[in-house]
Amino acid sequence: MVSVAKVKVLDEYGELLITLGQLYAALKNGAKLEGHYMVFKGELVEEEVPEVEFCPSDEDIKFIVTSNEDPLSRICSETYKYFRDRCAACAIKVFSVLLNDWVINEDELLKIFEVSKKWDLKLEWRNGSIVLTRCEDSWSKALNIIRRAINELK
Repeated sequence: MVSVAKVKVLDEYGELLITLGQLYAALKNGAKLEGHYMVFKGELVEEEVPEVEFCPSDEDIKFIVTSNEDPLSRICSETYKYFRDRCAACAIKVFSVLLNDWVINEDELLKIFEVSKKWDLKLEWRNGSIVLTRCEDSWSKALNIIRRAINELK
């Protein structure tokens, strides 16, 4: 018999209480998102996803303004560069603390994880957003890789 579990995955501020790897594995196995909780069958295991290994919040972050035609402007709530202008990041809002609910569905969230693995984009959870990060010789190269990956999310 397979057990069904309901686990709190977000605190009242929208911060993740489990790892991104656990969230990814649960979604791959059919978990459903319900407010601050996730309902799933089986046990909560972890699957590897590329995560940020340093905290860019200490860096000098410069926001990038994108045009309306840029796919980044349609998907990213914020786009910025940092780490001596070598890294670019795209924040995708996935949970609204105000609405107390997910703003994307399970399939869309799973697609973000799959695209990040395919394009080797590092992930970070911040304030209800998944931040996709890439570092290259220049932020423009990094941003172009993120842009190509984001095109797959449309």
